[in-house]
Amino acid sequence: MAPKTTAQKMYCTRHCESAKELLNELEKLVDTSATSADSSVAPDWVFRGERDAAWSLQPTVWRGKFDIKQVWPNFWEQAETYSSTFIKESTSIYRKSVRAQSLPPEELERKLQSHQHALTHSVAELMALCRFSEELNDIGLTVARPVRFSDVQSQISDYTVCHSLNMIRNHLFWPLDQELINGHFAGNLSLQYLLEISCIARHYEFPSRLLDVTSDIRIAAFWAAWSHKQFSVEHKPNSNSCLSILAIDLKSVRNNASHEIGVVEGTRMHNPFMHAQDGLFLFRRFAESYYTIHNKWPDLQEVLPDNNVIKFSLSTDHVDDLLQMISNRRIYLPRLMPYPGKIVEMMNTLWKKPPATIE
Repeated sequence: MAPKTTAQKMYCTRHCESAKELLNELEKLVDTSATSADSSVAPDWVFRGERDAAWSLQPTVWRGKFDIKQVWPNFWEQAETYSSTFIKESTSIYRKSVRAQSLPPEELERKLQSHQHALTHSVAELMALCRFSEELNDIGLTVARPVRFSDVQSQISDYTVCHSLNMIRNHLFWPLDQELINGHFAGNLSLQYLLEISCIARHYEFPSRLLDVTSDIRIAAFWAAWSHKQFSVEHKPNSNSCLSILAIDLKSVRNNASHEIGVVEGTRMHNPFMHAQDGLFLFRRFAESYYTIHNKWPDLQEVLPDNNVIKFSLSTDHVDDLLQMISNRRIYLPRLMPYPGKIVEMMNTLWKKPPATIE
């Protein structure tokens, strides 16, 4: 389960009384943007569906339910062993920096521990992603070639032990952050392949720092309704719950001078799920630095521009109506995740009796 939001953002919120009203409001938003007289200032909307309107925008790999140290202890142990040397050097540099701030000893120690935890977490995350890449290659499903940990570890040491602490760049995914900001990969194919594999992994429910969105309102609405429907098969839902569709102006995200959120667009020819779902991803940059300072992982909701985000909500009492209307528009699970197992999953979710009703 995603964490409840703690952010103080007050987005424009529109509660809809029916599935029809929700889809009409979303279509109106898209049509208004498409028919704008000045395309240079018209919003470029992308959408994300959530089965619980109270959820925050935190990627799966940072949610409380997923803890690399507990779920993937072997990667955590490898990360601790591998990273011990450069973490010591990086920590030494960081210690000098925070000492200059005249922090109380307990606060200094907390920041150092957070710094070490963030780096170890990200090394373990990167190791797991590289292993996923190798396993993809073994079954013939990869882009160009697998990315092994040895292919990227030189970037880790180069960027983790960084003296530009005014920019707080001493973290693991800085190479990828920087390449995305610059809009190119500086000839480093390992980083480009890693990005492609990250997109593939996310669509197979691999814990990821990428947050998926879509340019199609029907698809966002489907995922919000479908995930609630799946949940209600095994659990008794809250009768007062609402699902939500978040509309985010991609243009404002890309034009944000702070570059705190990146936009990741994988190659659709290598990823049938991304192609089918009109998908792309949002990526919270400088996460390790954020964790070091705040002792928690970041939430994209904290940095999205308030005036370019709209949250549409709908009571989950209307989930069946919403799924039916979306199905009439040719949006259903096997189309969005095109393999036979999803046909069975769709049938079980839609027509299987809840456990309490089976005699």
